Amino acid sequence: MHSGHNIGVNQRGMEFLEENPYRAPTEVRATRSPLWSRLGRIGFYLSLTGVIGLTLGSVNLEWLGFVRAGLTMLCLPGLLISALGMLDPNRRLAKWGVVLGVFGSLYIPTILLGLLHGLRGASM
Repeated sequence: MHSGHNIGVNQRGMEFLEENPYRAPTEVRATRSPLWSRLGRIGFYLSLTGVIGLTLGSVNLEWLGFVRAGLTMLCLPGLLISALGMLDPNRRLAKWGVVLGVFGSLYIPTILLGLLHGLRGASM
């Protein structure tokens, strides 16, 4: 009637199995290293720092231009490291790091042209 398993009856009169019919897994599944997840987070924070550097453009201080340019340059390594972090199954921050990194990296040529123009004007 039943497949050879011990059947019990609970207080409500319902039947239940007294032992687990399923075998425990005998193989260990390989999981991804937390390195990929860590790379996604690092790339996201680098890209975010670069985009914060972009937003400092509204403050008009002479020395802040170099700080802003340096922070914005972090978008490119953030983009590359986030792209490596996309190998992790849990890649939400890595996706945002790629998006922010692309956004900030597209602005880098404008900053470089501005710095070159400023340096050229300062040397004359």
